[in-house]
Amino acid sequence: MFTELSGEAIALPNSIKNKELFMSQPIQIGNYPDYRDFLKEKFSVEKAKKYSFSLQYCADRLHVSKTFVKLVFDKKRHLSMDTLPRLWDLFKLDDKERLHLTFLFCHTISDSDLLKHQFEVVMQNVQNETLKISTATEVSY
Repeated sequence: MFTELSGEAIALPNSIKNKELFMSQPIQIGNYPDYRDFLKEKFSVEKAKKYSFSLQYCADRLHVSKTFVKLVFDKKRHLSMDTLPRLWDLFKLDDKERLHLTFLFCHTISDSDLLKHQFEVVMQNVQNETLKISTATEVSY
């Protein structure tokens, strides 16, 4: 990737190239096997856009500690089901992403292969848009 300054082309450092590429590609929740991978990626994108989007900022909005957020991103802990609506707001998820994140969360924390399969079926239907998704205004939380 080159940028022109005063008629001369200069190569941008790899960190700038990677950041531009990283920010230009939308994050698809269906590409993640664990909700924590998706959240960590969303955090990285938001952090790249806004310096003040920190672990502490997330912790304050989720009503947990900064250390706990880090442990979740490192896959050493799980959030609670009650935290999901605050996550939706924190990362400004649309209705489809909210529903998918909810079932991905359930899939990740489940120990039952049968339940995991059921959650996968629902997530697939959400991705294929064969499942009606209620908007947030139709449901209160």
